[in-house]
Amino acid sequence: MAPCGRVRSRCPGPALLLLLALAARPAVPSPAAGLPGAGGALAGAGQQAGPGAPVPRSARGGGSGSGWKLSEEAVCREDVVRLCSKHSWANNLAVLECLQDVREPDNEISSDCNHLLWNYKLNLTTDPKFESVAREVCKSTIAEIKECADEPVGKGFLVSCLVDHRGNITEYQCHQYITKMTAIIFSDYRLICGFMDDCKADINLLKCGSIRPGEKDAHSQGEVVACLEKGLVKEAEENDPRIQVSDECKKAILRVAELSSDDFHLDRHLYFACRDDRERFCENTQAGEGRVYKCLFNHKFEESMSEKCRDALTTRQKLIAQDYKVSYSLAKSCKSDLKKYRCNVENLPRSREARLSYLLMCLESAVHRGRQVSSECQGEMLDYRRMLMEDFSLSPEIILSCRGEIEHHCSGLHRKGRTLHCLMKVVRGEKGNVGPNCQQALQTLIQETDPGADYRIDRALNEACESVIQTACKHIRSGDPMILSCLMEHLYTEKMVEDCEHRLLELQYFISRDWKLDTVLYRKCQGDASRLCHTHGWNETSELMPPGAVFSCLYRHAYRTEEQGRRLSRECRAEVQRILHQRAMDVKLDPVLQDKCMIDLGKWCSEKTETGQELECLQDHLDDLVSDCRDIVGNLTELESEEVADNQIDSGDLMECLIQNKHQKEMNEKCAIGVTHFQLVQMKDFRFSYKFKMACKEDVLKLCPNIKKKVDVVICLSTTVRNDTLQDAKEHRVSLKCRKQLRVEELEMTEDIRLEPELYEACKSDIKNYCQNVPYGNAQIIECLKEIKKQLSTRCHQKVFKLQETEMMDPELDYTLMRVCKQMIKRFCPEADSKNMLQCLKQNKNSEVMDPKCKQMITKRQITQNTDYRLNPVLRKACKADIPKFCQNILNRAKDDTELEGQVISCLKLKYADQRLSPDCEDQIRVIIQESALDYRLDPQLQMHCSDEISSLCAEEAAAQEQTGQVEECLKVNLLKIKTEMCKKEVLNMLKESKADIFVDPVLHTACALDIKHHCAAIPPGRGRQMSCLMEALEDKRVRLQPECKKRLNDRIEMWSYAAKVAPAEGFSDLAMQVMTSPSKNYILSVITVGICVLFLIGLMCGRITKRVTRELKDRLAAGTTRFCAGIVSTARPVSIELKMAHYSNKLYQQLEQETGVQTGYMKTGSISLAQTQDRLISLKRIASSLNVMGIPCEIISPKKVLQLHPLINIHDLVGAMYVPEDALVSSANVSLALATAASRNGVQIHERTCVSHVTIQKGRVTGVETDRGRIQCEYFVNCAGQWAYELGHSGEEPVHIPLHACEHFYLLTHPLKEPLSSSLPTVVDPDGRIYIRNWQGGILSGGFEKNPKPLFTEGRNQLEIQNLQEDWDHFAPLLSALLRRMPGLESLQIMQLVNCPESFTPDMRCIMGESPTARGYFVLAGMNSAGISYGGGAGKYLAEWIVNGYPSENVWPLDLKRFGTLQSSRTFLRHRVMEVMQRIFMTIAALMYDLKVPRWDFQTGRQLRTSPLYDRLDAQGARWMEKHGFERVKYFVPPGSDLLDLDHSKTFYKPDWFDIVGAEVKCCKEAVCVIDMSSFTKFEISSTGDQALESLQYLFSNDLDVPVGHVVHTGMLNEKGGFENDCSIARLSKRSFFMISPTDQQVHCWAWLKNRLPDDSNLVLEDVTWKYTALNLIGPRAVDVLSELSYAPMTAEHFPSLFCKEMSVGYANGIRVMSITHTGEPGFVLYIPIEYALHVYNEVMNMGQKYGIRNAGYYALRSLRIEKFFAFWGQDLDAFTTPMECGREFQVKLDKGMEFLGQEVLLEQKQNGVYKRFTMFILEDHDTDSDLWPWWGEPIFRNGRYVGKTTSSAYSYTLERHVCLGFVHHFDEKTGEKLVVTTDFINQGEYEIDIAGQRFQAKAKLYPFSSLFTQRRRKDEVELSGYQRE
Repeated sequence: MAPCGRVRSRCPGPALLLLLALAARPAVPSPAAGLPGAGGALAGAGQQAGPGAPVPRSARGGGSGSGWKLSEEAVCREDVVRLCSKHSWANNLAVLECLQDVREPDNEISSDCNHLLWNYKLNLTTDPKFESVAREVCKSTIAEIKECADEPVGKGFLVSCLVDHRGNITEYQCHQYITKMTAIIFSDYRLICGFMDDCKADINLLKCGSIRPGEKDAHSQGEVVACLEKGLVKEAEENDPRIQVSDECKKAILRVAELSSDDFHLDRHLYFACRDDRERFCENTQAGEGRVYKCLFNHKFEESMSEKCRDALTTRQKLIAQDYKVSYSLAKSCKSDLKKYRCNVENLPRSREARLSYLLMCLESAVHRGRQVSSECQGEMLDYRRMLMEDFSLSPEIILSCRGEIEHHCSGLHRKGRTLHCLMKVVRGEKGNVGPNCQQALQTLIQETDPGADYRIDRALNEACESVIQTACKHIRSGDPMILSCLMEHLYTEKMVEDCEHRLLELQYFISRDWKLDTVLYRKCQGDASRLCHTHGWNETSELMPPGAVFSCLYRHAYRTEEQGRRLSRECRAEVQRILHQRAMDVKLDPVLQDKCMIDLGKWCSEKTETGQELECLQDHLDDLVSDCRDIVGNLTELESEEVADNQIDSGDLMECLIQNKHQKEMNEKCAIGVTHFQLVQMKDFRFSYKFKMACKEDVLKLCPNIKKKVDVVICLSTTVRNDTLQDAKEHRVSLKCRKQLRVEELEMTEDIRLEPELYEACKSDIKNYCQNVPYGNAQIIECLKEIKKQLSTRCHQKVFKLQETEMMDPELDYTLMRVCKQMIKRFCPEADSKNMLQCLKQNKNSEVMDPKCKQMITKRQITQNTDYRLNPVLRKACKADIPKFCQNILNRAKDDTELEGQVISCLKLKYADQRLSPDCEDQIRVIIQESALDYRLDPQLQMHCSDEISSLCAEEAAAQEQTGQVEECLKVNLLKIKTEMCKKEVLNMLKESKADIFVDPVLHTACALDIKHHCAAIPPGRGRQMSCLMEALEDKRVRLQPECKKRLNDRIEMWSYAAKVAPAEGFSDLAMQVMTSPSKNYILSVITVGICVLFLIGLMCGRITKRVTRELKDRLAAGTTRFCAGIVSTARPVSIELKMAHYSNKLYQQLEQETGVQTGYMKTGSISLAQTQDRLISLKRIASSLNVMGIPCEIISPKKVLQLHPLINIHDLVGAMYVPEDALVSSANVSLALATAASRNGVQIHERTCVSHVTIQKGRVTGVETDRGRIQCEYFVNCAGQWAYELGHSGEEPVHIPLHACEHFYLLTHPLKEPLSSSLPTVVDPDGRIYIRNWQGGILSGGFEKNPKPLFTEGRNQLEIQNLQEDWDHFAPLLSALLRRMPGLESLQIMQLVNCPESFTPDMRCIMGESPTARGYFVLAGMNSAGISYGGGAGKYLAEWIVNGYPSENVWPLDLKRFGTLQSSRTFLRHRVMEVMQRIFMTIAALMYDLKVPRWDFQTGRQLRTSPLYDRLDAQGARWMEKHGFERVKYFVPPGSDLLDLDHSKTFYKPDWFDIVGAEVKCCKEAVCVIDMSSFTKFEISSTGDQALESLQYLFSNDLDVPVGHVVHTGMLNEKGGFENDCSIARLSKRSFFMISPTDQQVHCWAWLKNRLPDDSNLVLEDVTWKYTALNLIGPRAVDVLSELSYAPMTAEHFPSLFCKEMSVGYANGIRVMSITHTGEPGFVLYIPIEYALHVYNEVMNMGQKYGIRNAGYYALRSLRIEKFFAFWGQDLDAFTTPMECGREFQVKLDKGMEFLGQEVLLEQKQNGVYKRFTMFILEDHDTDSDLWPWWGEPIFRNGRYVGKTTSSAYSYTLERHVCLGFVHHFDEKTGEKLVVTTDFINQGEYEIDIAGQRFQAKAKLYPFSSLFTQRRRKDEVELSGYQRE
């Protein structure tokens, strides 16, 4: 309802008043006193008064003079003096506001004054003269609101429109005016145009007052509207036809209530009723936006709340229930959501769409469907749902339907939801009965309020259960729907209190009858319900499927098999189980059960009152129940069994587990009783065993009809299966799935041997003789018989052997094995097939985390298997052809049911030594030999024939708890002492086996492991190859083997020599026998003869050649640190170019072996980087994001997944990890050899053992290399000397500075584990533990980077051949401790060696590559920081491109040698810095992994090398420093007295601690003046005697430099590809002299670029003057004032324009170069000051600037300013591969000047054809600065969900109050991935997201700065300079 709108009958609309007249303040003369509408214009208003209106005498003159005043009218003068403050008398509106708010009887104003006020307001609201003023006051608002802009001029409809839309008015003056005008209009309902017409009849009908003027007080508006509102409410509650408000009036009433919803002053009745309560409860609540209403609602039930206010509030709440728009906050907060989810569709009846219940249910439906509803709207919904639950009277349906029940049962319980709970209690049948209408009304109200979604909505429940929630459910977030489930779980526990129990059951009664009210159930099952039960939306109902029937439908589908049809999803099935649990506790929560079993519950279970006893009682009396109840209980029991079956644990279901463990000591007594009860119930019907029923139902119907009891069914089916098996039936009559489940049932029966009749009968006497004291159960009798198998009777022995054969074929039937190893199966073999279970356990037997009991059981089964090959199914299959071929004579003597005592396996071992087995059989025998070599008990023949020798010669070794091959070694050592021939033969066979493969000789292999790595790594194992390699090395005097290895080899030689004498080879004689008996004897002999000849010739040549080649490779190539490399190829790198190099290396090594034929040892194992902290995990997530967008598979995994990938890792302190499956391991030495081989084949000459003395350089270019073999002439030289690169660089007359330094690096090698580690186990990197771990020949290799590193070779020149450095266990101890913490199972592992080797590091942790700045053709590739094998392939590729093409194909600036200067080559600096580098490598991911700039981390060593003259002064003022190219630069200034002194050590990926400090500096830059010391910037002067300087620079720079003297040009220095080699500003000092300013880290690079390209002309001078000048950047609008006063010269724009340079005097100092640039986009100047004047000028600037609010600022503020202005910086945004066209800098290119310059052709082509990437600005839209991760740089950019680029820099914009990211957007073809042209439309039409550590944030993209936003956020008032002045 608007005050006069065109929707009404076109009556005159209210006119406008000026805002200043309306808002006159106390103690200030009203500025409106003489304005139209406040003075003279009111005279005109008076002339338009209605009939009978008194016209003031002074107003009849037409408004001239001083103006008419209300306070001067006689009828009101006395009331004004009495009631209104004197300062308001001059303002008519102030007087009006004062008088119309008077309501106290003692202060009542006179009737005449009332009448005068009425006419005054009426005139005021109908005078059309004010429309022109209104259009002036609300000009911009009217333009924004189209409906108001379209109103016709002079009709008076404008205010109506503005009042209707006042919630959308943002203009301050207009909003204030509309607010005041609304208050005037709403003071009397008759002033509201149309209200009288709409409600005239209703006012008379309801006797709400008179509408004729003069008969009733004109201030009756509040009572009249309140009366109408109560009539409207009464109509809804009583359904009385006599009380009916017309539709027109109803709409008018609700519209008035709606328009008064934001300000409670406008509801006159409520305002006067609640004035005192407002002061009491809401004194500090600001009026407006409905805040006072909400505050009063919250205190409605307070004892001190007055009844009249409470009644008024209740009436308004009831109106809100009828029309949600009456609540301002609700309508405003939910406006967009209502529109979004079509909850206020225009074609719906208003009575429906406006109802609060409809709104709540519609939006709740959206929330329950997983749609996004704003948090503000959800908060409002929560308030009003709570309101409906607290006060039943707000629901008309409850009042209509439950009036009798309330009066009879629940009177006097009105407040805080007690009435509703009382009615719920009645409905449950605890206090009486209720009618169906009342029950339905309650059910509807529960759905509307939805307390199941948030228990806090139900105040009665919340208060009753608060203590329970705090104790039992404190782990659940407040308001979570799971709170109710938690309370139900504790329903009958000690933690539950009585009141909570009652309230909970009362609510659950209703929730259980409508599945939607259980929020979690609905969320998880809505899809299934729609699919299977044909349900509709959350707030829709269906007659075919009422809400109460949906759950029954769901649980009917809960446990269906796939064959039976559609099933529930796993999540929904879990929720159905939860509901079944709850309903089992109280039958009243199961509507169907309660209805069908009421009689039986009374008859059988009346005394069963404890939890769940009623249902158990019904199950116990199942056969006695009436038919309907028996069916429902039977169905529930069947479902109960299905639920139990669905609880999978380990390899079986829950019931199987409980049955197996019910006799354990730890078993709870009640649980054991419950299990027994369940078993008894199951026996009543086989259907009650769900898995058995589902698997065998059809088989039972077919084969065992009419049998119902489970035990009879099992016997019937088992007999059928057994008969089919014995008869070798082609097809089993029992289905496969039934046979499988039947075996499970039988397994339960095997718990007791008495359940196996045949076995029990056959072994009854043996049990009595040998196992008399062994208890039945847990298969203990069967295990006893197995252990004494040799002593058993023949019949029993045969049965046991057959049982073992069956169990070995399917180990799942081995009850004892499965029971003892249950947990280990879960850990190691969760996905193993049942037939491979034992095989899996054997493979993991020697794991450190293997349970000892399980390990012992596995060993027993291995011993059993080795007694007879028939008990080893894997061996039997692999050697199917070999056994009859080589061991037929043994088979001929064997019997079917007796063991062969290992004879066949021994036979196969001999053939293995002769290398005559098939590959599959050879693999299996090798495993058996390796296992038995460690444990003699696994060799039956050895144990049988050497038992006496073992007892006498090796008793101590045999008694060891862990067998590690020492018994076998003892027998070998004592070979000469063995007298028994059979034992001696067995030992000789062992020696023969070890010669065939060193892996089967564990003692020898352990002793020689390191030598195998160093000397035989390229030799594949097997067939005696590595043994031959070691023997050759033993003979080679130049090779130094480990002492232990050498000793063991010599021992073996002696043993083999003895063995050859006493045991002639059997293999050849066997072969001869087979050949001679073969029918193809002649052919075979001829083939063998030829073969022997060929082998002889090949051996003659290859023996010499291979030996020579091996020695050459071994002694020369890869003889440096390469042979110590850990061989880890990791692609997880933080810097983009390093990541690309590592990725290329990985791909190269993968194919290298195939291309060269040289084995590289490449194995793709993957890598796991662990995170012990959330910051570490965040850093890994950032790396993972980069890897994934590059196409490198990578995932963030949980600690549990870490354990699955690497079972030895301790995960207790991990929060997550990153897994990169493509990472690999290689043999670094072999990779070097393979690369050398490939190079040689392509014509490369390799000169080994050649010493380089120095490189010759002439005229700045490489000309040759001097070696000890002579001079080599060359144009290019690459220094790849590793740790000696520094010395080699300094060896010549013109040194090349290569800043690197070596440190000692330690890693550990261990002996193989008892169960050797799989070669495919992933590499583990533990940054927080500072270690890395990889598998190495069955053991581990682990190293790390300690906190106290040891620099190497600090004195003199290094030797060119290095040996192992000394072990230092004390130094390695912290890393060893970290290793044992991460892999605790290694504590007993034998350590082989601690390797100490040198490794070189660089000052910034990035490798060095590129061309020397001082010598053309001198390239460097060194300083790999322990990542050489990862970078090697890629680094070589890019360096080769650099040499051949002149530039690499990628941006390698982060690795370029020229990023360093000579200052970083100091030995002392390097020694200290590389120590910190090693400390940092695994330390702060924030520093290492994301470059030194992010998040603002700096090295602490080697600091204060280069400082400004102002350093000490700035440091004393709180400067916090960072380092750039050795130069100290200020980050920010800590305010005086601040306790944030450790800010420079604050490292976080979130909002940093310096946020507010930098914000204050930015604010000062924008509004006052700041000073930033920018002395670090590179500064060059270029001059010439003629025009040489200008001509040369015009070619080298893209912009036109031929400008007037004193002008500054911003330009790029481009390369041939058009890319930025430098981004700089150049000032023309004179006609022949230029001054260039470049980024700090460009000093060396820019100098070298210019020097190499400027003409060699003595008249042209290039000078580095960086050290000569201190630069002060004055930023801010007051910089002009400061500099003007210091220089006594005008500095305004007309006198000193932008991009201008001039030498001036500042203070006492002359020769100050002042430039009007700031590098930020803000106004200001940069002062280049000769260093001798620096301190003076700084002091002068700071002193003069005090009155202008000057302060110091740092580079963080500069960064924020330049990024929000879309300024790109070189090194961050720009590089050598970015052109001006791609970054929006076309204006810096002189394409239209007709001048040639470098890179011109490329830019012309781009201008014509377009570019393939565009520099773009992004503002994060949905990013929370306080709680979300911050972007720093390098974050992936996504457009419409597809990756298009990465950010290059980012900062928080304090102006936009958002994060701003800059980056490049590419356009890739979706199918081919080809790069396409990036157009403006492509940028503008996309939807963008920025990925920050895996979380994507919406972003708005722009190609230009957000200038409009800057304008909007500028302060309009003057800057208060006092806020910036320093104390």
